[in-house]
Amino acid sequence: MRFAFALKVVLLFLFVSTVYPADEPPKAVTRDELVKRLSAIIRQHCPNADVTDVDGTFVAKQGTMVFTVHHRNRDGEYRKDLYQQEGPNHLGFLLKVKARKEPYAGGAELPWDYRETYWRTFFDHAPGVSVWFHYGSRLDRKFKDAVIAAMPRPKLRARPRPVDPKEKK
Repeated sequence: MRFAFALKVVLLFLFVSTVYPADEPPKAVTRDELVKRLSAIIRQHCPNADVTDVDGTFVAKQGTMVFTVHHRNRDGEYRKDLYQQEGPNHLGFLLKVKARKEPYAGGAELPWDYRETYWRTFFDHAPGVSVWFHYGSRLDRKFKDAVIAAMPRPKLRARPRPVDPKEKK
């Protein structure tokens, strides 16, 4: 009886490990390489975007505005104090790429795609660079997918998006 149970556990482990392989470590990429890739995508999809590169931080944005928001704590609770933050409207985006030497020391599992109050944010801290991609809910899907695919670690650990039967392939 115990042998059969142990055999089932081992077989289940082997099946799961082949179906869900371990994540690949992120590719080492320099800030300049990543900026070059992202700039080409931005020029192709959003030729009117504002692009700046100041003090080692590459910033590209289109359709942004200043929002008044509450800061959210790590436990999900909102603070009472307000502050203003630039972010994308429903059709816009705000992309920041910064060179980093130190390893990521935060608690998030990377890459991380999360919902903020008024927009979504894709965050990754790969060796050499940190990337924040804030985007609105109705940003062009092809552009968003192209930007995320250009990241050093484009695979998300989140659940896959449900397939819409009305969506054309």
